[in-house]
Amino acid sequence: MTHSIAIALHALAAFVWLFLSDAPSFGTFLVGIVFGLALLFLFRDLFQTRAYLKKWSAGIGLLLVFLRAFVQSNAVIAWAVLSRRADNIHPRFLTYDISHLSTLEILLLTHCVTLTPGTTSVDVSPDKRELIIHAFDGDNPEAVRKGIRNELEAAILRFTR
Repeated sequence: MTHSIAIALHALAAFVWLFLSDAPSFGTFLVGIVFGLALLFLFRDLFQTRAYLKKWSAGIGLLLVFLRAFVQSNAVIAWAVLSRRADNIHPRFLTYDISHLSTLEILLLTHCVTLTPGTTSVDVSPDKRELIIHAFDGDNPEAVRKGIRNELEAAILRFTR
């Protein structure tokens, strides 16, 4: 079954749940989405929705990875601002290799990097091979790159591929 049929079944289940409720609301629709996922999971062999469910779990995983990085970065930045001297913080521009990523993956990565405190996506090279990042404390540029690669990029790739 293609993703489009799985999406249609999922949306149908969510809307049926919404319209069968006493008081339709956005919250009821979200419950319908979860209900639709549960139905697709229960009948995954019948409707062949394993790939669709895998995308959903990867999307939820990406969201959780981003939220963890967001909270962790906020704590690190707050600690650095409150406890370190200004001359002990070394902001720096660095490049990050994105030559192996698609346009969608680059877009997701740049937004995740920018929304995570302590790093900002500044520019993408015209040939889409490098991302220029500003790091709040870029004392160890390779550690910044490794963190982005192992956390954000890995979760994005699980979601998009």
